[in-house]
Amino acid sequence: MFKVKKSNIILIIAIIISFIYLYLGAFSGINIYDEGNGLVGSLRVLNGDMPIRDFWTLYSPGWYYFLAGIQGIFGSSIETVRIFSMLLMILLALLTGYLAKNIYKDRYYYIIFPIIIILAGHFTFYARALPIGIISIFISAYMIFKYFEHRNKSYIIFSGIALGLAAYFRHEMAGYIYGAEFWAIFFSSMPAKENETHTFRQRIIIGFGHGVLFTLAAAIAFAPLALLLISNIEFSQLIDSLVLFPIKEFGSYRALAFPNPFHFSSLKSLIPILWESAIFYLPIVIIVLTALQMYKRVRKKELKVNGPIFWKKMLIINLGLNFYNQALVRSDAEHAFAVFICTLILIIDLFVYSKKYSLRNIAISLVLLFVISFPLAKKISSIKSYFSAETEYVKSDNTSKLRINNEDAKAINTINDYIKSNLPKDTKIFIGTYDNDLLYINDIALYYLLDRIPATYYHEMHPGAANTEQAQRQIVKELKSNSIDYLILRKIDNPMENNKSAISTKLNILDNYIDNSYITIIEIGNYKLLKINL
Repeated sequence: MFKVKKSNIILIIAIIISFIYLYLGAFSGINIYDEGNGLVGSLRVLNGDMPIRDFWTLYSPGWYYFLAGIQGIFGSSIETVRIFSMLLMILLALLTGYLAKNIYKDRYYYIIFPIIIILAGHFTFYARALPIGIISIFISAYMIFKYFEHRNKSYIIFSGIALGLAAYFRHEMAGYIYGAEFWAIFFSSMPAKENETHTFRQRIIIGFGHGVLFTLAAAIAFAPLALLLISNIEFSQLIDSLVLFPIKEFGSYRALAFPNPFHFSSLKSLIPILWESAIFYLPIVIIVLTALQMYKRVRKKELKVNGPIFWKKMLIINLGLNFYNQALVRSDAEHAFAVFICTLILIIDLFVYSKKYSLRNIAISLVLLFVISFPLAKKISSIKSYFSAETEYVKSDNTSKLRINNEDAKAINTINDYIKSNLPKDTKIFIGTYDNDLLYINDIALYYLLDRIPATYYHEMHPGAANTEQAQRQIVKELKSNSIDYLILRKIDNPMENNKSAISTKLNILDNYIDNSYITIIEIGNYKLLKINL
């Protein structure tokens, strides 16, 4: 008789419960910029456009193709994309726990899964490439774990392939993780120093050879996308979008200062600041404590240097430190998510190799309880909001479940009704802001809700890219050449962050053209619908 293991039953129940948790309140509100970017990018790919060649982006093109493929199979809708995003987060939580189990083989790894699921319900990451990027990197790390254990070079190849696939979704993340994994393979591949059959030079050659094998596997895995892009897009344009802009301009327009837990205006504002600080700073504390604990255990000969467990822990520490690149520019809790989940693995080290009820472990446990309390409160709020009289459904061919605040929903529904009645299905439109010289974000998601293809290369309207003189002249040229009769402007509240997104470029080429060429026919809530003034 076929028997199912108790652990497998528990796992299936945990997955079902986690999906229900993520699903509840999942269609309350929309991230008009980050989520909209993935939705509209994939919409343009489905329409035959190519990232970078046909629309500006600094993100990895592979994600748009992947998201377009999902919608091509299961249908284009916000529901499809969000459910897929939830499944990715569940997979990430499972994989993180599995990595921890591989190192510690202790029941403490169970705490990782619910914490990541609770955080996922807060950050959501709908239509965003971060979860699948981390998943690919963690698969790569797991293959290196297997190499540490068995010294079989096939695991190095599989690891390289997984990292190459990560570059399809987050090329910059794969780039700096490559260094951490290369050196892990390099140093762990060198035979032990006491092995007299190898000279120091021979040991270096062996380690470097394995690192090269890893590099070749990653390069071959990434080659199909690289060849597709290089054969269709000018090399200088590729480098500018994927390398130079992120390095030279992104930080200037998106940088955020490190969270300051002592800077708050009221007790009500203190809790969010403390929560963000906990997510941001706890990883550094845990990484330092883990490293110190490893050092002590090595000195006591409880942990073997150059052994599998030693290298696994070192790899997780290095992954965490490299993931901090996500947070050093835009320093908030969301961008510290990747390093935080590495921290969850390392916390187990502190729990396992110290007294169960030590003051340190109690303090860490209390911080973790605080970390999950804020997202739980937000989840309850989002569920209440979905059924509240203050929200209503958005009428769109691309969603049947999305509810947003009444003011924006009425505005979008009114504009959508007009657009449907007056514009043929395939007619392109343009969506911008009231002040296109002072850009923060754009309502990219509105293109998707209206099911319309953007008329411009710069639909994202990213500050530093779309508010330059060259970009504004190009947008005006595209509005003319595409005979755009209708455009929509959205009022965006600029939070005036301490970066260049709070500074006007004083370039009004686009705004002046709109003012002189279009008239407002509908003004409702935060939106204006304008028509060409013939």
